[in-house]
Amino acid sequence: MLGFLRKDFYMLYGAYKKNLLLVFLLYAALVLVMKNTFLLAILIWLMAFYGLSAITMDDSCGWDRYARTLPVSSGAVITARFLTILLLLGVAVAYSLILGGILHLFLDYDGIGDLLLTIALVTSAALATTGILLPAAYKWGVDKVRNTFMLVFILVFLTPVLLKKWLGTGLTDSLLRWLEELSPTALSAAALGVGLLVFALGGWVSARIYAKKEF
Repeated sequence: MLGFLRKDFYMLYGAYKKNLLLVFLLYAALVLVMKNTFLLAILIWLMAFYGLSAITMDDSCGWDRYARTLPVSSGAVITARFLTILLLLGVAVAYSLILGGILHLFLDYDGIGDLLLTIALVTSAALATTGILLPAAYKWGVDKVRNTFMLVFILVFLTPVLLKKWLGTGLTDSLLRWLEELSPTALSAAALGVGLLVFALGGWVSARIYAKKEF
């Protein structure tokens, strides 16, 4: 499995190293000069979805057909892919924390608490979304899933409206008040727990889909 993990990293690094270097440098400049921490959330989302690009690359070179000839299980292939995404997310989170620390310690940024909560919530959302989209990509293909992702992205912003419609204004307001009463630490831990659970379930489902898939 370590070989599969290295293969994914070498493949993505070779394809995106210049693009990522430019993004990291540009985002660092914008965040530190303009104190625009929204870009850090965007970066976490960006890193999470390189898993879909890896699937496209595998399809273009017939990797999966070759992998079937190797004395390894389908679960090892999928586990490596999900670990790759997890490590990429870890890089994005570490990068965001470092820039946040610089803002707080040297540039008088007083929103570090909100930034830490945002990083936790965006990371959990990225984990959950990836855990849903990757099994769908293995089942129906990456192109269809990209369209699904746009729909999911829109639904995220429509969630408050949909909750009010389905649960009623009173119950929705009570739910929002309950969330506001949670400490940032508890809310972050709960969100990350849910995100990791969905991500792990997505890996489990992906392994079963991949094992039955014909190449």
